[in-house]
Amino acid sequence: MIARTTVSLLLILTSVNGGWQAVESITNRPDRIDLTCASNSRAVVCDQSDVIHVVWRGQVGDRFQVWYMCCPIDSLRWRDTVVLSSDTAPATDPCLALDSAGNLHVAWTSGESLRLATRERLSRLWVVHEPLPVFRGDSSLSIACDAAGTQHLVWLRGSGFSACICYVKHDIQGWQNHDSIGIAHSSTGLGRPSIAAAGNGDLMVVWKDQLTGPVVFARLRISGVWQEAEVVCESVGSRAPCAARSSDSLWHVVWAAEPRILWRSRSRAGWGRDTCVALFRNWEPATSVTADADGRLHLVWIGE
Repeated sequence: MIARTTVSLLLILTSVNGGWQAVESITNRPDRIDLTCASNSRAVVCDQSDVIHVVWRGQVGDRFQVWYMCCPIDSLRWRDTVVLSSDTAPATDPCLALDSAGNLHVAWTSGESLRLATRERLSRLWVVHEPLPVFRGDSSLSIACDAAGTQHLVWLRGSGFSACICYVKHDIQGWQNHDSIGIAHSSTGLGRPSIAAAGNGDLMVVWKDQLTGPVVFARLRISGVWQEAEVVCESVGSRAPCAARSSDSLWHVVWAAEPRILWRSRSRAGWGRDTCVALFRNWEPATSVTADADGRLHLVWIGE
């Protein structure tokens, strides 16, 4: 019998002038930096200098740690590969956000801790913050920043009938407002929440719910008040939704519905049509999306 080795790669897709550029591999390059990126890769952001930043979970020795890399849009040359974590427990669910000052914030879970590190824009030095105690098994972390630089995080706690989405924020005063915002009563429960933030602090959280089928939900927080959940999609096989906010005041959601990667936007008037932007093959793509200052969307997912 011949063993089949699956190579796991990060892929990127960018929107330009109403269309989409060709799909490009991030990690399968001549230096072959990492071919082990796991399916809970969750993050891509683009800064005001048009530099794309990504994080993922890749192997270092016998453990998974958090990897980081960036790329200027005009050159498409990936650089500054860094392993951010050195945790004894395997690092899981890394996610990335950018604040209005250009500082990068990376969060991940390790054992019973939620960890947060910040790279200051001018010094490019990484600062590790005091960890937040969480439950072992908490997963599917996502982070977003508002204009004040506050970091908003959501993640999944529990499974099945006891599953809930937890929310917390972090600012100069530390961790605050720990809360749960969604509960699913289902044998399969919730999956992969993702959060996006507007400059004024309004939030959107998206997740998959198996309560009545493979439904992707979105929930907005407007002026500090959580609104009723809205249905984004009910396509068979829908999973791994991710949310972003663009400079034109649109919310964007991307998700996978095998074999398609789908995108849908929401304005104040409501939801637009869902659009297929790429195809993938028999894999958990773990889609991530971000919008740059010009409104272009950048999608990252895992493929073979």
